[in-house]
Amino acid sequence: VVIIADMWGRRQVGSNSWIFESAFSNTVQWLEQHVSHVVVVGQVPELPVAQMGDLSIFIQKKFHRNGGTLPQLSEPPEVTQARHYTLALFQTYSNITVIDPDPVFQNTNHTVRYFNGRHILYGDNNHLNSFGSLELEPALEPLFKELTGR
Repeated sequence: VVIIADMWGRRQVGSNSWIFESAFSNTVQWLEQHVSHVVVVGQVPELPVAQMGDLSIFIQKKFHRNGGTLPQLSEPPEVTQARHYTLALFQTYSNITVIDPDPVFQNTNHTVRYFNGRHILYGDNNHLNSFGSLELEPALEPLFKELTGR
């Protein structure tokens, strides 16, 4: 079993999208010949903060400016568009399993769910920390049970 995860969004959309599509197709074809199962995990929503910035400090400042209310953070629209493009591409392959993290990390009002009531879930703008990774467990557990026959 091979699980592929990446920051798919920004670099795949635009004039070079055909390069990504071709490379991804070639990768999937090669993997199908060498492994029993291919799983692709879609990109988690990005937070609108500097990539290497300290997320907790950013949120803490916004929290205090908002009168003690956690800020609602929305992903930049071009990133959402790019993520959805790659997810739709992945879903055209009937021979791979696609895990979409959106239901876990996107609120119904389309803001990013970066806090679970106890912990911040991101380490920076596009990487989950250990708490965020645990939030994906319910999405991954059925897959692992199926693959292990348990």
